[in-house]
Amino acid sequence: MLKNSGGNLEEKRKDEEEIAGYDYEFHPQLDAKYTCPICLLALKQPVQTLCGHRFCYQCIITCIRKRPRCPVDQESLDESQIFQDRSTEREVLDLRAKCPNKSCDVITELRYIQAHENGCEHRSIICSLGCGMKMMSWEVEDHLNEKCQQRMVNCHNCGQNYLAKNQKIHVTEECEQANKLVQCPHCNREMKRYKIRGHVTGDCIKAPINCVFHKVGCLQQHSRMNICTHMEKSTQIHLQYLLRHVSKVELENDKLTVEMNKMKKQVQNHQQDEEEEEDDLKKWKLKNNNIPVIKMKSEPDPGSPQQMMKVGSGVTQLFPTDITPETLFGSSNFGTSSPSDAGGSNGMMNLGVPGISGRRRRSLSPCRSSEVETRTEFENKFVKIEHLVRELMVKMEFQNSQMKSLNSKMSQIHDDQLLRNCNGVFYWKINDFDRLRREAVTGETPVLNSPGFYTSPWGYRLSIRANLNGVDDVIGSYVSLFIHMMEGENDHLLTWPFTGTISMTLVNQRQHSLGMTTSTTTATSSANFDISEKIEVGKRRNLEAFKRCNNANGGGGGGRNDKGYGFVYFCPIRSVQTDGFVMNDSILVKIQATSCTT
Repeated sequence: MLKNSGGNLEEKRKDEEEIAGYDYEFHPQLDAKYTCPICLLALKQPVQTLCGHRFCYQCIITCIRKRPRCPVDQESLDESQIFQDRSTEREVLDLRAKCPNKSCDVITELRYIQAHENGCEHRSIICSLGCGMKMMSWEVEDHLNEKCQQRMVNCHNCGQNYLAKNQKIHVTEECEQANKLVQCPHCNREMKRYKIRGHVTGDCIKAPINCVFHKVGCLQQHSRMNICTHMEKSTQIHLQYLLRHVSKVELENDKLTVEMNKMKKQVQNHQQDEEEEEDDLKKWKLKNNNIPVIKMKSEPDPGSPQQMMKVGSGVTQLFPTDITPETLFGSSNFGTSSPSDAGGSNGMMNLGVPGISGRRRRSLSPCRSSEVETRTEFENKFVKIEHLVRELMVKMEFQNSQMKSLNSKMSQIHDDQLLRNCNGVFYWKINDFDRLRREAVTGETPVLNSPGFYTSPWGYRLSIRANLNGVDDVIGSYVSLFIHMMEGENDHLLTWPFTGTISMTLVNQRQHSLGMTTSTTTATSSANFDISEKIEVGKRRNLEAFKRCNNANGGGGGGRNDKGYGFVYFCPIRSVQTDGFVMNDSILVKIQATSCTT
């Protein structure tokens, strides 16, 4: 019983009070007979009851101490009626389980899984410095040296050590050298030393910066203030640089394709050679296997092959007496045989048949050796060719990804140039109007935002917001349009808040397609004409919607002022749908923005 035969389990009970079954992913799937009915996991330290049921030791002990009955059949049960099941334990430990660490694919026997977990490269480790971060074992060194907020960092200004999480406090308050006033080397503006780097890399209008096309060949540097002028004047040159770079990438891609095709051809030729070698080998084996074997009375030679002909004092009467070796194999091989060819002391006779007797031992071994060497050589060449093909495929994939990236950048630059050089006149075409209208009604897509466009190449950046199902009190009856200020590259050079004139027009596409000269009316006028509204933004109005977009004032939506200004009752939805504003399932909105100060 457990009291007498399970002493070791009793000794471990205090250390394993919380342990139930083995919680692993098993391959193949865990059999039901190895599952504990209480924890529904694989049996750990399995025990068997008098009533014939198996449980984890810890599970059944905890259960019967609360209620002394078997959880399966409700029979009376106490600790003295529980026995260790060594046989089942061995079977469970023989099961194969997958390492529970993420990204680890190791599958091993259950008895070794704990040792593997302790040394697994993918095991999670908690930072030893106390930041609470969990990471893979191979990430520990980089975390402790570069990322941990509890690591000690040496200040390159004053030489003091401080916690990485206190870097901002140390630099801005404690370090005397970092707070010393210095001049910007470009604009001569005075500021604290620790702010110089951020000022030069982000704010200084006289700091030289690389052209955005420097990766494709434009090596010019201009001040941040003049870089926009360079971009405008060098558009054609930049496109030529891009075209040259794309052509170069395509040429390299073509070369890689040719090399890969050559490699594929070599692989095919190698496979064909291997097949021919295998065919020749099969033919040779077939030819040798068809040679008849004559049994002899002599003792077998333990060193000879199984198919070797045995020669002794006489030939057994397996053939008629008129059949001689000459008639069976031909006289040419037997007429010239000598005593030495007959096998010498060991009684071996050379019948002149390829692959038989001592000659076979001498000739077959080199043949097999040559075959193995040839096969090994071909396998090595095949592996090298496979590696080269993989390298070429990786290079091609990289080149293709580069080309896709370049094409995407070219498209983005083209779109950005159009938006930057539209001089405040922007046409926004909203496609799939019916679908977007339905999504606006259901609330799936209540708001549409246009790309940001500029009043001039170095001017203000604006965006349109359209509510196709209206807002507030006009939901379901009117289309609402609003204007939003966006963060631009030259905001620090502009006068804020924005002042000027903004007009928003819903274009009647049917009238324009018919070639009619339509007048422009307000939203309250009759249909079948372009509907337009105008906003006059004066200096005195000081509206929040036209202030600079920054962290302190909106801009939470990715460089866009959250506050907008526009028209709730811009156009009735019924008029949009029936009076010619929708054509080819799209509507067209025109914005014309003119700034008083740029």
